[in-house]
Parts: sequence; C-alpha cells; structure tokens
Amino acid sequence: MDLKSDARRPLIVVIDEDDDIGATLGRSLVMGYKDVVDAATQFAILRPEDPDSNAMFVGLNLYKEMEADGRNPEIIVVGGHPKNALLAQSLIKARVQQAISKSPGNYELYVVGDGLDELFMAQILRDVGPIAGVKQVIVEQSLGVEGSYILLARYIRKALNDPRYSKYFLGLPGLLLLVFGLLTIFGYLLLSLKIMAALLGFFMVVKGFNLESQLWEYLKTTAARVREGSVFQLAGLGTLAISVVISAYGAYILSRSAAPLTDKVGYVVSYEVTTLIIGMVIYVIIASVFFKVSRRNFRLYREAQVISVLIMLAAGLYYMGLSIASTPLPSTLNGSYVYSILIGSGFLVYALTGAAIAALIEIGVRVKSHEPS
Repeated sequence: MDLKSDARRPLIVVIDEDDDIGATLGRSLVMGYKDVVDAATQFAILRPEDPDSNAMFVGLNLYKEMEADGRNPEIIVVGGHPKNALLAQSLIKARVQQAISKSPGNYELYVVGDGLDELFMAQILRDVGPIAGVKQVIVEQSLGVEGSYILLARYIRKALNDPRYSKYFLGLPGLLLLVFGLLTIFGYLLLSLKIMAALLGFFMVVKGFNLESQLWEYLKTTAARVREGSVFQLAGLGTLAISVVISAYGAYILSRSAAPLTDKVGYVVSYEVTTLIIGMVIYVIIASVFFKVSRRNFRLYREAQVISVLIMLAAGLYYMGLSIASTPLPSTLNGSYVYSILIGSGFLVYALTGAAIAALIEIGVRVKSHEPS
C-alpha cells in the first residue's frame, strides 16, 4: 500500500477575521507562497503595528518548515468582515473553499491566527477539511513603564472602537448598569442586583455554550416574522410579554410569603408556570394561526401539534402543582413521594396524551399527503 498516495497536503490558513488585509491591500484572499510574502511585506510596511502581519509571517515560517520536511504545503491568507462576526465566518469559509477549488487536492488545514476569535474559526472550517493544527500568534513585548501605558491605551481604544470587543466591554456592562440604575430609581435595589445576576448568567450560558449564532438567527427570524405580519406578531408578543410579567410577579410575591416551601413550589407550578404556558398558547394562536388564516393558508397542523402539547402540559402541571402543595415534604425523598407527584397527580398522563395527539396529527398529515389526488 502506498502511504504517500493517502497523505493529505498541508494547507496553511492564516485568518484575518476583521479583514484588515482587504481594507489595506484591496484583496481578502491571497494564495501561494510568493503572493503571501508580497502581501505580508506590503501590509507590514503600511501597518507595522498590526498583529495580523505577525500572523502572516508565522504562517510563512510554518510553510518553510513543512517544505523542508518534503510535505509540499500550500498557504493562503483569508479575510472576513470588519464588523459582522457571523458574516465574517461565512466569508472566510467561502474564501477557503474558493482557494481549494483553484488548487484541487486532498488537504488538511493548519489554522494560524493572532487572537481567540480567529482560532474559533477553525470550528467553522471543519466542513472544508480536517483541522490538523491550530496556532495562536503571541507577539513578545519588552516594554518599559511608558510603553506599558501606551500598550494599555491601545487596548482600551480597541475595546471601545472595535465592534468585536466593544459589545463585551461596553454593551454588556452598559446593559447591566442601565437595569441597575432604572430599578434603583424606583427603590428596587435588591431586585436590580438579582436581575443583573440573571442577565450576567444568561450571557455566560450563551457565550459558554457558543449559542450566539443560533440566538442571532432566531432573533433575525423573529424580526422577519414581525415585519411580515406586524399586527399579529405584535399582538402575540404583547400577550406573551404580559403573561411573562404576571408569572414572574406572582412567583416573586409567593417567594416573599410566609407559606411553607411545598405550598410555594406547588402554587408556582400550578398558577405561574401554567399562566406562562397559556400565554405561549395565545401567542401561537394569534401570531401564527390568525396570521395564516388571514393569508388563506389553512395548513395549521404544526400549530395544532404545538397547541395540543402545550395545553396538555399546562393541565398536567396544574394538577402536579396542587399535588405538591397538598403533599407534605418527607424528610428524605423516596419513591412513593415521587410517584404521587408525577403519576398520582396525573401529570404523566396529560403529558403523554399531548404527545399522542401531536403524533396522531403527524400520522394523519403523512397519510393524507400520500393519498392519490
């Protein structure tokens, strides 16, 4: 077996997410050792303090090392977008695919970048080819006190003016301070601290699980639906917002009451959670059912599935909450207590009934779609 025939050719991908190279040299894709050398030299002359030039020279150094080992590497520099991170990811992926199409081969990718954002791009490029290595470029500095202040001022300026960093250094702290200031004006100091903690926790979850792109797509889809059917969407969102406020306020009042813990939990589940679910049902009816009917679109089976599941879930939670409130909490949780809460209250029956109704609707739609016309 010829091992060389199966070996992948190294493709060194130097990533410039904010496309400084495109803004400086007028091209966002540079391919080939000679062209990358020329581009890196011109860029370093025009912007000697930009770390992207270091990333390009590190990529060239890696190229020479692989060439000395007889691995026949290729090198490209790709730029993204100066402001839109999602668009930058899409452009970088498309430009790498464009480079590979110009020089077909069985490549493995070596990603080089000067920051964490560029290195995160390696995940986006996994569809293009296997990632064989990732290298983060860190520039060594030897600074005195004055140089340290200059470097700190430069980083502060970048944090204030660069959209990639300003949303973290200004946007999130600004949102937290706005919530804190507005609530303290009305005397809700403790509540403002709790809301700030919740917002900070939400941001950490979104960032930690890399949910930014999915959340952004959902928000764009919602905004598009609001523009398309503004009256119905606004009415539905208003109803949902009212249900959220009522539920949150009710839970807050219960949490401050002197009732036993089981009563608090049970009533929150029975009334506040079900109120929220009812708000979701009304939102689906107004924003989706009414909107479709107004457009003479009567394909409402998805909405029927969602509504049936939500209604059955609300009914099950209502009776489960009453069961929690009326059942004394044992010193240690045991099987009989869990059985009485989940099964004795009828929660599982209602939940399974909702799922069964949704399944029957799905089966009916599939059978009808296969009927001869």
